[in-house]
Amino acid sequence: GLAVIWEDIPYQVAAGFVHIKTEAELFGGASGPPSELKISRVAVVPQVNCRGRIILNLSAKVDMN
Repeated sequence: GLAVIWEDIPYQVAAGFVHIKTEAELFGGASGPPSELKISRVAVVPQVNCRGRIILNLSAKVDMN
């Protein structure tokens, strides 16, 4: 599952869907994280005879504390 996610990251970045930032860039400033920051749980659903499907659970609460 994790290998599928790492394989997909370069495509997502090149397509402009994802921006890679360090933790220090996101949380190191005095103003805190940007208001448009979204943190979601991700999973890979196995598929028969093909690569797993990556899904985001946008409804799950993510505790930042």
